[in-house]
This record gives sequence, structure tokens and C-alpha cells, in this order.
Amino acid sequence: MFQKLRNKFLILNMAVTSLVMLTAFAVVYMVVYNSNSAEIERKLDNTGELTVTSSNTGNEPPNLTSGGTSHYTAQQISSDYSLSFVVTVDTDGNIADIDSLIGFSAEQYSEVVNIAWNQKKSTNINFADRHWKYRVSPFQITNIQNGQARTEFSGYYKITFLDITDMQKTMNDLLTAFLFVGIGMLAVIFVVSLFYANRSIKPIAESWEKQKKFIADASHELKTPLGTIMANYDVLISNEDETIKSQHEWLDYMKIGMDRMNRLISNLLILAKSENINIKVQKQSFDIDNLISSIIHTMNAAVQSKNLQINKKVEITGDIIGYEEQVGQVFTILYDNAIKYSNENGKIDIEVKHIKKSIVCSIKNTGQGISAKNLPYIFNRFYRSDTARSGEDNSYGLGLPIAKSITEQIGGKITVNSIENEWTSFAFSFNI
Repeated sequence: MFQKLRNKFLILNMAVTSLVMLTAFAVVYMVVYNSNSAEIERKLDNTGELTVTSSNTGNEPPNLTSGGTSHYTAQQISSDYSLSFVVTVDTDGNIADIDSLIGFSAEQYSEVVNIAWNQKKSTNINFADRHWKYRVSPFQITNIQNGQARTEFSGYYKITFLDITDMQKTMNDLLTAFLFVGIGMLAVIFVVSLFYANRSIKPIAESWEKQKKFIADASHELKTPLGTIMANYDVLISNEDETIKSQHEWLDYMKIGMDRMNRLISNLLILAKSENINIKVQKQSFDIDNLISSIIHTMNAAVQSKNLQINKKVEITGDIIGYEEQVGQVFTILYDNAIKYSNENGKIDIEVKHIKKSIVCSIKNTGQGISAKNLPYIFNRFYRSDTARSGEDNSYGLGLPIAKSITEQIGGKITVNSIENEWTSFAFSFNI
């Protein structure tokens, strides 16, 4: 399931990335293409630009190399050193004049003009291992007579040729670069996406496994008292003629089972409530020394039954601003846990310190401690290092997870340290 989810994430990510890259490359290519096209048109405008001032009225074609009464001012070759030439032809496409610095033969000029003159759709031709852009335009002559200028068609056409081989190569190189860069980027993005997809899926998979384990553990814990209730119910049904008083023992067993189920369900509800991020907790003023003292007082009976020594050190006097109810819940869980797992005639040290903007409360008890292999899992739901004692001490492995969730809910942190067969210390902190 998670592999499919990862693959869907990868496919979606690669599809979106490819679309974005393709769009970006297309935009860049179109910008460069339009820029080159505009540059080609500008060069074609500059190449073959011709101004003629004449006192003649005839329509003879201009010949820049011939002598005569006409005066011509011409700029036939591209002004920015682009390879180009201009050929003047009559209405039948026959060459009348050539203005070129390129060493083509007469046959080559005739061939290229014939191709351009007869080619109707395209304005690009390949000739002499070069790529040319050309334009056919009417040859206009401006005659000036008696101070008046008159422009008229000379009866000839000029075909302007511009070498765009380098520009075409630039565009082809750009496409090739886009292709290799695109493939390279997609490969890198795929590797990075795969890495982060696996990292993203991992906590989801772990959470899913924890959820399944939680359901299995909860079902197992509920099954035990439910089995007790059902077994004793069957005994009662089998002795239905007996009086309630005579069946009191079985009823007591049922009551024990129901109490266990009630405690378990209550703890599950507390855990669910403490993990609800939408619940807002409010700070209030309270005396933490009085709070801890009142909790210790309510558990005196359990302390005396094990003959424990309690040492309390609170370095804070007066009221503080914090979360009284939540702090009381966490301290109660940790203090009850310390009593439960302390050795007979043992000791519990309670210390409260004010460190910077935080209050740190630690509860340390002597006893069997927690082994190093069990320590990382101590805050997991339903986790008990001694599985053989499951439910015997009314513990379901939910107290510490509840304490951790409540501490995190108020923006605090809870930690544990222990040396096996010596001591265990829990500490939780919260901001004020």
C-alpha cells in the first residue's frame, strides 16, 4: 500500500516537474526564437536598402558599377557584417544586377535566384552548404525633378539574401542543450524525489504500524476483563436457581472485570483528548509547591505501605503562570509510577527548578530501574517492560504515553533516565 502511495507521489511529482520544465523551456525558446526572427527581419531591412536620386525618367535598372548621368547612393550590403547579397531581377526572374561580396559564380547566382523566384511558400533555402533567408520586394526609384520627389516602380525586383546559418545553429544548439539539461534535471529530480518520498512515507508507515499495534493491544487488554465477565456470567446462568447472595463471589469477579474495562476506557479517552491538537489550554496563576504537596498528600497511603522516604525540594516560591490542571495530571502519573516501581524502604526525590523561562520538575525513585534496551520504548502505548505482569498492577502501559501527550500539548518536554537495579528519573518541563 505504501509502495503504491510512494509511486503515485513520484509520478505526480515528475509529471508536474516535467510540465513546469517543458513550459519554462518553451517560453525561453520562443523568446530566443522571436528575438532571432526580429533580428533577421531587421538585417533584411538594412540589407539591400537603396536610395536613388535621379534626373532621368527612364526605367533602366540601376547599375552601381556603370558610369552615366544618374547618381546613386546605396547600402546594398548588411551594415553589421552579416553575410548577405542582393540580386536585381526583372519581372521574368532574369538577373539584371548583382550586388555581392561573395565569390559565387554566375551559374550559382542564377541557380539560387531561380530557386527563390519560383519558390512560393517558403522564404528559406539551403544553398552552398549554408542556410539563407530571403525577401523579394519591388524595386522603387525616387525621381527628383524641379525639386519634387516622386517614387515609382522601376519594373524590377530585388531579392535580398541573408545568411542565417549561425542563427539556425544557435537554435539547434539551444534545443540540444534543453534536451540534455532537461533529461539531466529530471534524473536528478527523480533521485531527490525518491529520497524524500521514502522519507515522507516512512513516518506514515510507522504511524500506520503503531496504529495497528495500538488497536491490537487495546483489543487484547479489553478481551481479558471481557472474558472474565463472560465466564462468570456463564457460571451465574448455570446456577440460575441460586440466590444472589450465594452467587456473590461470581458477581464480585464480574465487578472486577468491569472496573478494569472502565479504567482502560477512561485512560484511552484521556489519551485521545490529550492528543487532540484542537483543544486549547489556558494559562493561569497557581502555586506549584501547593499543587505538588496536595498530590503527595493524596497518595500517602501507598507511600506508607512501602515505607518510602519522600524528599521534596521546590526552588520556586509564590505563584507562577502556567497550566495547573495539565501539570497536576503529569505529576500525578509520574509520582504514581515512581511509587509503584520503587523498592520497599526505598526513596523518591522530587525537585522543581526554574531554568530560564521554563519550570523543570523531576521525580527520581530507587528500585529495579529500566534496562537500556527498554528505555527507548517506555513512552509507547501499552508498552510494559515486564509483560508477565500485564494488568496485575492495574497498569495498561498508558500512563506514560498520556503524560508525554499532555506535556507536548502544553509545549513542554518529558525525558527519562535510568540505571537498571538502581534508580529511574523522569523529568518534564513547561514554559511560563
